[in-house]
Amino acid sequence: METGMGFGGSAISLKQIVENLSNYEPVVAFYAKKSNYFSDHFNGVNARFLSLKFTYKQKQTLKRGVERVTHNKSAIRAILRLFSYLSYFDDKITVYKLSQIIKKENVELMHINNGIDPIAVSAARQCGIPCVAHSRGHENIPPKQMNIDYISKLIAPTKKIARHNHTHINVPSDKIIVIHNSVDLEEFASDKERSRLRSHYGVSNSEILMGMFARVRPMKGQLVLAKAICQLKEKGYPVKCIFVGDASDYGDDYLNEIRGYINQRNQENAFIFAGYQSDTASHYLAVDVVVHPSISEEAFGRIIIEAWAAGKPIVASDIGASVELINHQETGLIVEKNNPDELAKALERLITDSQLTKEIAQAGARYSLNFGNDSLIKSVEAIYEEILFQS
Repeated sequence: METGMGFGGSAISLKQIVENLSNYEPVVAFYAKKSNYFSDHFNGVNARFLSLKFTYKQKQTLKRGVERVTHNKSAIRAILRLFSYLSYFDDKITVYKLSQIIKKENVELMHINNGIDPIAVSAARQCGIPCVAHSRGHENIPPKQMNIDYISKLIAPTKKIARHNHTHINVPSDKIIVIHNSVDLEEFASDKERSRLRSHYGVSNSEILMGMFARVRPMKGQLVLAKAICQLKEKGYPVKCIFVGDASDYGDDYLNEIRGYINQRNQENAFIFAGYQSDTASHYLAVDVVVHPSISEEAFGRIIIEAWAAGKPIVASDIGASVELINHQETGLIVEKNNPDELAKALERLITDSQLTKEIAQAGARYSLNFGNDSLIKSVEAIYEEILFQS
């Protein structure tokens, strides 16, 4: 069960699990509408789509819309309360639909790919099947205790997430297991598309291409990188920056803010907005440096291990999984979050110190071997077997 509403690291991790399971035949249910992303990456997967009509994002959009019409607090509360009632009944319908899928497909175990989702746990409970949850971030509102009690295992991608799940949402430590996300190393084995892509985007061999791979939303920090790149350009460095990813379902406000800043600095020619790309591996191989400038903590930060697999040096913010995964100045550079000046200095180090850049890239490439799909699949299947075949 994938409860995410867009594309991202959790969906990529799900793809690698369902494509590589050797002893199990998965049936995937998405809380999302079909899109190019799912068509590109889940073609041939036995999948169902349960489109949720009432999500927290839609509630936020509704609230903003109502506030543009009226500032009457009673009216706003009444409309949002109606939304909550409709959402409650829609959730009940979704539980029923998911239960029917479980029964029809003879599903024996529920693997929730994005936290302890109450709809998925309710369907598993109704059908009497065990449940595994895959934590993908910091859940600020603890799940109901009955849902925590029902899950057999909670998979955390980092030790920090595991600690959070234990101390803040009260999951017993014996139910939590840390399994890092993985990367398909074979996807990054050939850089034959490098020249073609650089030519396609108008990047010469003498230019240094900085790459960022993420949905365009404030927490990812694209604006921080844009400011750092503008600093480097104004110093005369031959750099360009490519943003791979679109705004998805977050709207274009942040994207327009980034473009506006770039235009003010007269640096339009230094930036490439590639949008959504189905083949991100080739784009990694086309860049010279990968940047991960998140300003809010991420559960894992797949961009780090993908940069390593592509043999590229990585610069990342000093938060979340970055500081757990990266050895500073060995497998990457760590900089203060939301600090364009510090980010620009780190990128300048890589531009001016070719030996450091080479050593970081090589060390990351070696370390990426620890994050292949085989390790992930063996660990996940071991959990399934423990739960399904325990005496």
